[in-house]
Amino acid sequence: MNKILILLSLVLIVSCDSSPKEKMTNNDVVISDLALNEITIPNTQISISIPVEFTELALEDIELKWGGNKTAPKWATGNENMGTTISYSINLFDASEVPLKDVMLGMKQGFDRVVPGISWEKNEVINLNGKDWIIFEFTSNTIDTEVHNIMVTTDLGNVMPILNFNSIVDQFEGYESLLRTSLDSVTLSQGQ
Repeated sequence: MNKILILLSLVLIVSCDSSPKEKMTNNDVVISDLALNEITIPNTQISISIPVEFTELALEDIELKWGGNKTAPKWATGNENMGTTISYSINLFDASEVPLKDVMLGMKQGFDRVVPGISWEKNEVINLNGKDWIIFEFTSNTIDTEVHNIMVTTDLGNVMPILNFNSIVDQFEGYESLLRTSLDSVTLSQGQ
């Protein structure tokens, strides 16, 4: 079981990279509109409110940002320079026979082993709009910057959807409120 949870953590880790196309500083962040638009992530039952200034990333941008990795997200949206994004990926992992808290603890152990410079802010099970989710909040290092991640995942039987709200640290303060409001808006359609 521990090996499976560590493997699951490794898949999640790849979705943590938030290196933008070009390095920016907090002075470059201009949030023109604090409004959110509710959307359904394509080909899912997940609804979420995203910042109106965010645009869906093209496949080429996802490959650029996440290095064409096999575990790159299936969908992502972000600001103009991709320094702050919300991404969705899926793990084909059935955690229905394991308490979510145990899954969380195993994943945390995996993160601790392999994420460079990880500094934890939160790792717990929370309730989002009637569904229990694991939440991980941490900062970590990438090749050229520090990243703030807020990642949630839950068990849906034979799959675990992953949503990652991340930002380079220099942009996080400017986007934090929008990212947290977006996270709070996550809902699953009936049957999940």
